[in-house]
Amino acid sequence: MWKYNISLGEWTWVSGANIVDQNGNYGTKGMAMTTNIPGARQAMVSWTDNSGNFWFFGGYGFPASGAHSYLNDLWKYDVGANQWTWISGTDLTNQAATYGTKGIANANNIPGARQMSVAWKDNVGNFWMFGAWGYIGPPFGRLNDLWNYNIGTNQWTWIAGVNTVNPIGTYGTLGLASTSNIPGSRRMSVSWADNTGKFWMFGGNGYDAIDSLGLLNDLWKIDVGVSNEIHSFSQNGLTINYYPNPFAAEITIEIADSKKHSIQIFDLTGRVFFTNAIENKTTIDMSAYAAGVYFIRMEGITQKVIKN
Repeated sequence: MWKYNISLGEWTWVSGANIVDQNGNYGTKGMAMTTNIPGARQAMVSWTDNSGNFWFFGGYGFPASGAHSYLNDLWKYDVGANQWTWISGTDLTNQAATYGTKGIANANNIPGARQMSVAWKDNVGNFWMFGAWGYIGPPFGRLNDLWNYNIGTNQWTWIAGVNTVNPIGTYGTLGLASTSNIPGSRRMSVSWADNTGKFWMFGGNGYDAIDSLGLLNDLWKIDVGVSNEIHSFSQNGLTINYYPNPFAAEITIEIADSKKHSIQIFDLTGRVFFTNAIENKTTIDMSAYAAGVYFIRMEGITQKVIKN
């Protein structure tokens, strides 16, 4: 691992070996240690969280022992402490996915071993990953599954796509969003997230709408319901902010004073999902709840929010 100092124009060797084909030292899952180090690998996907730490998932490389192959381990590197932590997945190669129920986070969910996915971080700091050349257990093939990893809960959620290899795309109408649209399975695409939290992806090697395999030049946009916009309402001189809306898994509420205020979140039927007294800033995890319309009630004011 290397760091480049832009102002000095200097490189620093930070961690890892200076010889090739090294196995990883995984340590204990969830525990940072100076002796931890991922095995040598290629074609993983990575992102930085809102605290500046570096994360990556999978790739093709070396596990804790044995020969190289496809991996499904998730790692975090703490820049300040200079320590790696094995977060989730296995220390073995060619592990099958556990998809669980689409849209429902679960501690047992885990993407299968893969390489050459595309990935991005949303505006609340969580990680999204689409497609790959990977393993669903068995066989290997091109994938079109969309996953979300929630940093706060350390849980994966299968969001969209299928749990079989080599599916074709459902394109729908050019320029028209639809819940039935899904890109075909692919690897080696390029991607980015725009300032509104929407994910964009272009091309790759994969399957088109008529089950032909080859190089693609299709451009896709995926709206996962995570936005930069902060919503506010005021009551008796008190301003309350909530965001994002719509949201995918979590919603954050900020209050501009240090007092505790009662809050409720309920659905269209009046069923209460959350009730508590909060202060300052609170992030509420609703990843286990169904998509739909919910309401926040505070200080006698009710606001509508949407979970995608």
